[in-house]
Amino acid sequence: MKYHLTEISDLLDADLLGALQSCEAALTLRQRASEHDKFNIDREIDGKTVKKMEFPPINPQFTLMYNEILAEIEKRKLEVIQNANV
Repeated sequence: MKYHLTEISDLLDADLLGALQSCEAALTLRQRASEHDKFNIDREIDGKTVKKMEFPPINPQFTLMYNEILAEIEKRKLEVIQNANV
């Protein structure tokens, strides 16, 4: 599987860790989006009731790519530094 145009196994260590950071940032944004009122409660807009929307499932290709990135990091025994600001 590729991350952008490069096979995950061919990424340099720094690029692989950057890919992990990018994926985790996307997951954080997804979590924030899931908390939006339009996905959790019925709303009143211009006097009309608008039913809450169903939050879409995560793209299976993203999950596959993310898991392959994690596996490659594990295979290379790279140290992942957790960001304290997240």
